[in-house]
Amino acid sequence: MDHCKIQGFSPIHLIRPNDQNIEYKERGGGISIFVRNDIKFKHRYDLDIVLPYMECCFIETMFNNKKYIIAGMYRIPNTNINFFIEKFNEIIEPLKSSFEVIILGDFNINLFNDDINKNLFEICLQSNYLIPTILGATRIATKTLNNGQIVSSKTLIDNAIIKFNMKHSSGLIDSFISDHFPIYISLPEIIIDKMNTEKVIQYRQVTDITKGNFQLAIKRTQFNLSQNEAADRVFSGFHNTFNELYSTHFPIKEKTLNHKDEIKPWIDDTLKNRMKIRDNLYKLAFKKKISHKIFKDFKNLLTDQTRKAKAKYFENEFNKNSHNIKKTWSIINDVIRPKKSKQDISLLDDNGSDVQDSKVSVQFVDYFTSIADNLTAQLPNSPIHASDYLRNRNPNTFVFLQANSKDVETVINDLKDNGIGINKISNSVL
Repeated sequence: MDHCKIQGFSPIHLIRPNDQNIEYKERGGGISIFVRNDIKFKHRYDLDIVLPYMECCFIETMFNNKKYIIAGMYRIPNTNINFFIEKFNEIIEPLKSSFEVIILGDFNINLFNDDINKNLFEICLQSNYLIPTILGATRIATKTLNNGQIVSSKTLIDNAIIKFNMKHSSGLIDSFISDHFPIYISLPEIIIDKMNTEKVIQYRQVTDITKGNFQLAIKRTQFNLSQNEAADRVFSGFHNTFNELYSTHFPIKEKTLNHKDEIKPWIDDTLKNRMKIRDNLYKLAFKKKISHKIFKDFKNLLTDQTRKAKAKYFENEFNKNSHNIKKTWSIINDVIRPKKSKQDISLLDDNGSDVQDSKVSVQFVDYFTSIADNLTAQLPNSPIHASDYLRNRNPNTFVFLQANSKDVETVINDLKDNGIGINKISNSVL
């Protein structure tokens, strides 16, 4: 299989083992899946199967906050249909509620026939909310009779099977690359987005320790608060010193996230390493280098640890937000409701260039504050001044009162600590 490669794609191969203890009906077999290099996926070794009557290979991926299971499947011809149906149900039934299921393969069940094999297969698909999408003949065979007459037969044995509610476009490719016509399926809902690429985030680490060190540095700093200096100069000096100390004690850090980090934050590095061990144990068990029980026991232990980590994560989240009902419901909705995909909206300036995220708010302010001036410029000139329309004016209706430190402290304490971004001062620090 080293020579079976496609440039720009990652290959996944399931090779039929050369096992003298297992009786296979025919030579050949095996399944290959090729995944484009910019698509993140996981080979689901735990679902792969090689049996005398069927072979299947699975990968898992994610698009637009939906999890997909994609399988290549082959049913060995002239084998017991009941064995195949039973194993098919055993694999797919646990997946149908959590994944969008896509199965492509050669099932060697002719859907043109009205027989027991077709009926059992259709009932099996319907019970798992699946439908076949290929409706034309996928194999055309010809043979010559004893009288010299050439007859042809058409069968529909290859298919692309999906959930019944998935929008799709599918069909046959008119090519004689093999004795089966190639089939294809296109799903418009699968669009590669930022969820499938690594994302770098920037943040400042604000903890009790870093806040304590910052407050200590502020107390040790001598600010020029002379009343003889101009107010703007005094504030500018204070502001610059404050920002320098803030950047020193709360430096901007970067972290690379993938979609799993965002969706399953309870899976830490320890669990990730154990998952790698699990996958390696599966490979060893598959090659019969270790007992299958060793792999199964470790997998069950890891599953239990992952569930406990998930429960502990949500317990901590609920305790942390016990006094914030809005955040509590947000956590609940994230668990029980699938997230809807968000479209990226770009903002353009007057020159047609994209506005950077950090300058979006400035762009909005400039736009809305200029509305009055733009409308005023469109008004016709009038000999009457705007103030002439005002009657009985009182010039002393608005008074500025001197603010004291208590007023400033009250305002700061009422500020909400959200939406400030990394380029602003955290309200919790103030």
